[in-house]
Amino acid sequence: MPNDIIDKVNQLVKLKNISSNRWYERFKFLRDEVLDIQQKEMAKMLGIDATQLSRYETGRGAKEFPPGLMRKIEKLYGEEVAEWIATGELPREDNNAKYVNNIGTLHAGTAANKIVGNTINTSIGGEHLSALEAALVELYRKKKEKVDEMTLFRTIIECIEKI
Repeated sequence: MPNDIIDKVNQLVKLKNISSNRWYERFKFLRDEVLDIQQKEMAKMLGIDATQLSRYETGRGAKEFPPGLMRKIEKLYGEEVAEWIATGELPREDNNAKYVNNIGTLHAGTAANKIVGNTINTSIGGEHLSALEAALVELYRKKKEKVDEMTLFRTIIECIEKI
């Protein structure tokens, strides 16, 4: 279901030419346009009071996308939907590109994230870029499987050695 939701978000945002810099406007767009449900129903699904949901949708509930609300959106509609609400950036439609774009969701500050970031920021030739993209796709898949940090680190090293 989450993939269906993000696909619908993509379609409606493009169709209606929506561009919002505010998380709460995207949050309301999700409920009102994408899901087409009432505030009361959405509040029940999220386990919050309808009054709180109303405050969120108008920007009075929080200046930033609350982490607890983000986790609930992730559980219900998927990580990409929550990320879109938080950042306003729609995922690319290519599945491999989706994995590469989302590699930044590795926990900030980990050795794995630092190495990936440093590798991406260096100048890479064409054939090496394809190898790096493939490596990042594999790394992201492992991250989604919730493997430990050392396994991620070893995967990065193996991928870098192939390049």
